[in-house]
Amino acid sequence: MCFHKWFVRLGALLLSAALLALCALAADETPLTDGLLEANSNRQVHPFSDAPVESQFTSEGFEKIGETQELELYLNRQEAALRIRSKATGYVWGALPIGEAEGLNTAWRCYGNGLVSIECVNVDGAESRVSIGKDGKTEYEVLDDGLLCSVGFRQQGIAFQVKVSWADSRVTLELVDGSLTERGEGFFLKSMSFLPFLGSSYSDTVDGYILLPDGCGALIRYRKPANYSSTYAARIYGKDYGIESLASTADNTARPEAQALMPVYAMVHGAGQNGFLAVVDEGAEYTSIVAAPAQMNNPYNWASARFEFRQKYVKNINRKEGAGANVYQETPNAVVPKISFYFTQGEQANYDGMAVLYRQMLIEQGVLTPLTQQDDTVPLHLEVLGADKKENFLWNTTQVFTTLAQAEEMRRSLADAGIPELDMVLRCYAKNNECGARMLSSLGSREDIAALNRALRETGGSLSLYFDPITANEDQITLRTEAANNLSRQEIRWIDSLAPRMYPYTYLYRLTEAEARTQKALSRNYGADFALAQASNKLYSDFTSGKEATRAESLTRLTALTESLARGGRIAMYRPNQYLWRYADRFFDLPVSNSQILYESDCVPFLQIVLSGCAELYGGAINTSSYSSERMLRQIEYGMAPSFVVTGCESQELYNTAQESYFSTGFADWRAQIVESYQTVSEGLSSAWGRAIVSHRCLKNGLIRVEYDNGVCIFLNYTDASLTAEGVSVQPGSFKVIQGGAK
Repeated sequence: MCFHKWFVRLGALLLSAALLALCALAADETPLTDGLLEANSNRQVHPFSDAPVESQFTSEGFEKIGETQELELYLNRQEAALRIRSKATGYVWGALPIGEAEGLNTAWRCYGNGLVSIECVNVDGAESRVSIGKDGKTEYEVLDDGLLCSVGFRQQGIAFQVKVSWADSRVTLELVDGSLTERGEGFFLKSMSFLPFLGSSYSDTVDGYILLPDGCGALIRYRKPANYSSTYAARIYGKDYGIESLASTADNTARPEAQALMPVYAMVHGAGQNGFLAVVDEGAEYTSIVAAPAQMNNPYNWASARFEFRQKYVKNINRKEGAGANVYQETPNAVVPKISFYFTQGEQANYDGMAVLYRQMLIEQGVLTPLTQQDDTVPLHLEVLGADKKENFLWNTTQVFTTLAQAEEMRRSLADAGIPELDMVLRCYAKNNECGARMLSSLGSREDIAALNRALRETGGSLSLYFDPITANEDQITLRTEAANNLSRQEIRWIDSLAPRMYPYTYLYRLTEAEARTQKALSRNYGADFALAQASNKLYSDFTSGKEATRAESLTRLTALTESLARGGRIAMYRPNQYLWRYADRFFDLPVSNSQILYESDCVPFLQIVLSGCAELYGGAINTSSYSSERMLRQIEYGMAPSFVVTGCESQELYNTAQESYFSTGFADWRAQIVESYQTVSEGLSSAWGRAIVSHRCLKNGLIRVEYDNGVCIFLNYTDASLTAEGVSVQPGSFKVIQGGAK
């Protein structure tokens, strides 16, 4: 124990020393480091070529089936292949060559070219790819508003109808509801993909990239084939804990796979020239985004949305943990796939232009709402830990970390330092840290929390109660009557690498329990708002007998739960999935990186650009991981205010408690660094806070320009050398703010 306390103190001192090493602030140009930051890594975005890109395809051998003011559509009936021509540029979009596709066999070529392709599984669990151009019989009917395709696979006993429609720059494909039939003669539908290889390119013959909703955003640039061990496959809105195996690597590593919070992907052929944005309109909760760079066994760069009808899970053979077999769902997911492709050119044919386009689409749908009041005061997000259980030799006790009086002292101290606007979140404030339970009297009174709330609001800030209605430790849940069950009828649980020793497992509540806790919390909010965690980004099926809920049903119920918390307004959320965005005005703990897969070439703030101008954005707590000056630049580049998690007590008091994963939280130790970090970020963002990003470009390797809708441009230099572009010179490891744009 003594060694641990010494280690905690040492970690806090080292982190503090790192932050104290920040250089003094200048008027409009702030040096942050003298060392080389990893400007050349895939954690950054890099410049693009402006060389013209020519189309790989023509409409020869295809019949014209329709057009809009912006597009022409062509069909090859034999191959069931579609080609789309942009009238503005003449660029023709397709999938694979008709006839022979270099490096691919006939099965792969037909699968990739088809309007719709499926994956099947037989009774023995063997998977196979099936395409309508090779294995199916297709009948076409041209309609006034599109094309109806009736598809039948005789051998597999699967049949359905697909409708293709078009308008303006959009082409939409959807499964006709109620048309899917399975005879069950040895084959079952596993997945379905529409235009799975649309925009694919052989090797590096095209200068372009794939855009993925991986964390904040990732690019896969088209390159020559290489030996990669796997393809990218990410479930939109995260894994379904009720079906997928819980013993995954993502649950047991310090760097889990980044979640796809949005149902989109994109392809670009020539940055600023040609592209399309693919949006999953329906069935996103049952969809995976899959993509791959050119590989030796498949030399094409490709991406697709895969609608999952059946998933593999571990079916327990006996009650012994780990004893089971991998099988597929017997009952398919009730998914009706629908996806739209929006074809773009010019400024919209790049990741930032597509983000702006997508933001506008979400605004028109009411998913996002532009901020009506722009304020040049950058807020600070402060998470305050109240109290939690402490493990002792004979019995557990309650360890108080921060009283409400101490939280008020923090507020006054930071206000005196020039930080008036605090978004404060109170965590661990209830008995046994359970949602809906009464506030611990050891933290203070109802009058104390009311006074703190009032003081924060008077200076433009807010007080929110951390609210997690779906996860629990073993002391917070009665497993037999409250825990959600997976498809094997066992409690859903997992081990987190950062979990405290006293609570190694995390469990999921049944939705009925989550809803009940929400109602209790609403009656005990003490006049504060809520900050929704876990339920904002975990979407799971529940197979508890008599209380079953599909993933789609869970989405509906969690949305209703969130709406009740918002009470007609909007609340704070942690990394929320897109279906909850309409209820959020503050986004906490947003990802600032992607999964860092070897073939991901660039990291881009696609997510932040989409959200900019519609909500206040915050990154993860700065003091919960090793500090770097690159991280401070990243906060400014991505338009995010700083966050810290703090306690009124010293950090070692968290040892042997349920909060021991926080290794350095003492406010007294961090106050100076909080103030200095805030001042740095505020200097960079104050003139653009609350505004929408309209452009994000890498001018030179390591030199980034971010432009906002009020004309403000922020230049950031991630290298150890002075860089100049567009008449603006930026010192090493620093940023410069230009009012009214670059001169």
